[in-house]
Amino acid sequence: MPIVPAFNPDTGASGGPASVAAGFAWRQILDFDSLTFSDPNSLITSYSAAAGLHSLTLVTLGASNVDYNYGSGANFTGGRWTFPLTYPDGSPVQAKDTFTFSTKATNLAVGAARQWNIAFAAVQNPTSTVLNTMDALGTTAGVSGVGTPLCGTWRRNVVGTTSLAGGVTVYGQSLFGGNPGKAKVGASVTIQAAASSSPAQGLDANTLSVSDNTQMYGIIAVGTLGTVTTTGGVMAFKLFYNVEKLS
Repeated sequence: MPIVPAFNPDTGASGGPASVAAGFAWRQILDFDSLTFSDPNSLITSYSAAAGLHSLTLVTLGASNVDYNYGSGANFTGGRWTFPLTYPDGSPVQAKDTFTFSTKATNLAVGAARQWNIAFAAVQNPTSTVLNTMDALGTTAGVSGVGTPLCGTWRRNVVGTTSLAGGVTVYGQSLFGGNPGKAKVGASVTIQAAASSSPAQGLDANTLSVSDNTQMYGIIAVGTLGTVTTTGGVMAFKLFYNVEKLS
């Protein structure tokens, strides 16, 4: 029987029948145009998408700024796209739910080193610039050197990363404990190359502070890779995700 989605971040549609496949299935974000965008410091100078390949042009920073790095300090004022999280049947993901948020990043452009990092996470407050209030849990992907992409886990204001020369695909999963307690359990991630892989994981152990029925949001955040001077230019990637309710 057709199911009417509350929101489809892939297309921006807010209605119309959609068939829901049984079992796990990746949901690709084909473009960001229908998502909510914020970039108060103009760090992203251009964006385009073609067949699901996202291309961002990022500025070069001559001095470090802790507020552009979501993995340290207290605030994050870098660029972001956000959207309401829904399950495959269109129902909202709520803070009281026990659920997993799975992510995949592919087609990473690795021809030049960048000190920028793309995070894909679930958050309780998509508009806050205070990391404790945002309270993210998810994964990251970036490029630490020519031909060497990286992946990481993002837990509130902590990021742990691992790099792998020749890496191709980043897979991650985050677990939200739901009621009782609304604990954010942790995240795990791996980057895979043709003949090897490199994993990372991080315990979160913080708890969501919003009310039980608050809808969770997805966030695609663009931050610096540490509090360092930052080389800009083009970053390209494809993004996929899935949300599964466990209770």
